[in-house]
Amino acid sequence: MYYEVELSMPLAKGAQNITIRAEVFARLKQKLIEKQQRNALDENKKIGSFVNDLLIDVLEKDKFLSVMMPYYSPIGIHDNTLFIKDERNKKVAEIYLKDHTLYCDLDQTQDCEHIHFAYAIPEVAKLNIPSTKEKATEDDLELEGQKVKKATDKKRRSRPIFHK
Repeated sequence: MYYEVELSMPLAKGAQNITIRAEVFARLKQKLIEKQQRNALDENKKIGSFVNDLLIDVLEKDKFLSVMMPYYSPIGIHDNTLFIKDERNKKVAEIYLKDHTLYCDLDQTQDCEHIHFAYAIPEVAKLNIPSTKEKATEDDLELEGQKVKKATDKKRRSRPIFHK
C-alpha cells in the first residue's frame, strides 16, 4: 500500500508529489511525533517539512562524505561485520562490535577513519547490537551522531557544498 497526494490538492510553488510506501510513512510519522514529544522539533511541524529536512540532511551528508572521505565506501554486511572498502590503501576494513563499541580490525582500534565513516553511514544500524542493559540505545546513537555532526561541522567549508 502507498500513500499518494490527491491531484486536486494545491501544491506550493516548486513542489512535487512523491509516493511513499505505507510502512515508511508510518515510521516517518512516528519519528516526527517522538521528536516533537522530546521537544526536539517544533510541535507544529508538518510531515512534509519533516521529510524534506530529512532528505536534505541525507543529501548533504552524502556529499560531505564524498568530499571528506572519498576513499571509503560500504561494501556490505555479513555475520554482524560491516565491510568498508578503503581505496587509498587498497584494503577492506572489517568493522564489528567489540565490548559494546565499534572496532576496526584493519587498524586494530576503536577510533580511526573507518570507524568515523561507519558511524556516518546508515549501514552501521544493521549490525546486531546485543540487547543488554549496556547496549547503545537509540538516544545514545543519536547523541553519537550529534557528536559526529558537530565535529564535521567544524571541518565544513565556509561556502555551501551545493551550488546553484
